[in-house]
Amino acid sequence: MNSTPETAEIISNLISLRYLTRDTLAVFLAFAGTSEQEGREPEVDCTSPRDKGHITNLKKAGLVTTYVCPGDEWRVLWMGFTDKGKAVARVHGIRVWGDEAPLPCDPAP
Repeated sequence: MNSTPETAEIISNLISLRYLTRDTLAVFLAFAGTSEQEGREPEVDCTSPRDKGHITNLKKAGLVTTYVCPGDEWRVLWMGFTDKGKAVARVHGIRVWGDEAPLPCDPAP
């Protein structure tokens, strides 16, 4: 089988989808909705091992990253959305902070 960049991308996307259970997608959409409503990247407040597992799976799926701002004495954990994560949110009608691409339901120019 000849491998092309397109084939490699399809395989990569299929592998990453195994981390997206229904519950993990629901967690993703909740964070995306918070981002849209608050106009910023959401703060990650994981209080249970289950929540942490969903965040880990979202990172493995390539939908989000997490970070702490340099010099933040409170060590607040924030979530950033990758291009793939922004696209998934868009498909669900959510425009996360920093995503300027049109939603699928927006009229074409």
